[in-house]
Amino acid sequence: IDIVDVECSSQAEDHPASNLRTFDEEGDGWLSSPDGGFPQSLTLSLPSRCHVETLDILSNQAKIAESVEIYLGDRSSETIGEDDDVFNLGYITFDRNDQSDYQARELKSVPIGQACQFLRLVFT
Repeated sequence: IDIVDVECSSQAEDHPASNLRTFDEEGDGWLSSPDGGFPQSLTLSLPSRCHVETLDILSNQAKIAESVEIYLGDRSSETIGEDDDVFNLGYITFDRNDQSDYQARELKSVPIGQACQFLRLVFT
């Protein structure tokens, strides 16, 4: 599925959220700004209402969120806003990674199995 737009609460200059618009296994991905605070949010807009089977989230080996809340939504207008129909799918957690001395990345595959126009991730 193509991602047509990405909105975030903050981004590091060398890891902007726009990196997520195209899949790149060796890419830099997105990082929040070092002084962005928490929670951080990331909204991925799809080209239309699409069926999303699975969401893969790869955690950085050293910059690890405690949890990620996952929301699915449908837009009420052209822009994402407060009037949107949003469903909280739940959350995932990541290992603290201290046992590997912060050398291992962690991949979470989240079964979605639903249609939506955007996904919103909230990192805490």
